[in-house]
Amino acid sequence: MKLTSDEIRILRHSRCLVQKQIADKMGIKKQTYCDLENHGNLQPAALQRVLNALGFTFESARKYLDALPPPPGNIG
Repeated sequence: MKLTSDEIRILRHSRCLVQKQIADKMGIKKQTYCDLENHGNLQPAALQRVLNALGFTFESARKYLDALPPPPGNIG
C-alpha cells in the first residue's frame, strides 16, 4: 500500500482542496500535512489518514489514479 507524493497531490487536486483544508480535516498543522504529502513513502497508518481526509480508500485511490491518462512525453 504505497502512493507517491505526486499521486497524493493528484488525489488532493481531484477534490479541489488545498493543503490547509486537508490539514484542518486531519486536525494537524498545514506544515505537518505538507511534510506528509511531500514524504511520498508514508507508513500505512499515515497514508490511511491522508486518504480518509481526502475521501478515498486505497482501492478507490488506486482505481482513480490508474484511470488517468499518462502524462504527455517530452516533445522535442
